Amino acid sequence: MMAQVSSALIDIQSWRGVFVYVEMKDGKPRDASLELLGASHKLKESLQEEITAVILGKDVAEFAKILASYGAEKVIVAEHDMLGHYTSDAYTKVLSKIVLENKPSVVFYPATPNCRDLASKMAARLKTGLAADCTDLKVNGNKQLVQIRPDFGGKDLSEILTKTRPQMVTVRPGAFKKLQPKDSKVRVQKVKVDLKPEDMRVKILNVEKAKIEGSDDLVKSQIVASAGMGFGSRENIAIFEEFVKAIGASPGASRPVVERGWIARDRQVGQSGKTVAPKLYFAIGISGSVQHRVGMENSEFIVAINNDPNAPIFKFCNFGIVGDLFKVLPLITEEVKKIKGNSASS
Repeated sequence: MMAQVSSALIDIQSWRGVFVYVEMKDGKPRDASLELLGASHKLKESLQEEITAVILGKDVAEFAKILASYGAEKVIVAEHDMLGHYTSDAYTKVLSKIVLENKPSVVFYPATPNCRDLASKMAARLKTGLAADCTDLKVNGNKQLVQIRPDFGGKDLSEILTKTRPQMVTVRPGAFKKLQPKDSKVRVQKVKVDLKPEDMRVKILNVEKAKIEGSDDLVKSQIVASAGMGFGSRENIAIFEEFVKAIGASPGASRPVVERGWIARDRQVGQSGKTVAPKLYFAIGISGSVQHRVGMENSEFIVAINNDPNAPIFKFCNFGIVGDLFKVLPLITEEVKKIKGNSASS
């Protein structure tokens, strides 16, 4: 499916450069933003445009070297006391001014709650298109950025071309990998920020960090195992939990499993859940629909266990086991325990 965001003709050639908006979390650049620097480098050979990290906040200039080590060729810094916490009004005003002055062809944002808010307001302010919640990016033969996102409940993938500039894109955390950090020189541009109290319709009085079960370990884990409907019931998930514990994986689940309450909602992997890209991914009792695939297909090595030899998961996994998971999984679990036991004793 191909969609196009259209508008009156503009001078596209005058918009050059890839901007990556760097979101702060817990006093440091968010991993999802560093992943977008990695994504930008994958596109650089085709786009041939400079990669600029844009960071807003209070006392954030010190992170320029970190951003350079993850791929930023230039860093634009906007610092102000009123940027200490995210607010729509302040961040939209400052970032839109930066974008209009520099005229990048693309602005990438992580698809996080605050960035979804910011990107939509920026698109409205700049009268440009926004491709939201993308899971992949590529450049076509005409050197156009193609923004790919799931649609129709994850049953289809849309490829979006944006005729307006800048092209605004939010990308799911975990959809791309960070580059291996290395020392790099970078040009730093500090911009003057003009903010007044009357610019703010919302004032942050206090910030309290919510305690959420599961947090970010699913996205960051190097080993993820997800359970599907092949387990048949909540009681049978105990077999899965024992396997996960034995191999030291973070547990995930398909959407139907979560909807039935067998596994917590924050463990859902897929189009309407989380996107993961571990070194090793186990899909157990999962058919491999597009809805689930978009959430894990960037994993380095995928192992699938399913009793249906025609299951879609076998078309893109690295290693497939056709068999009854109730027989296969306990055997693997016991073998892992034996290996770990021998390793510990030796």
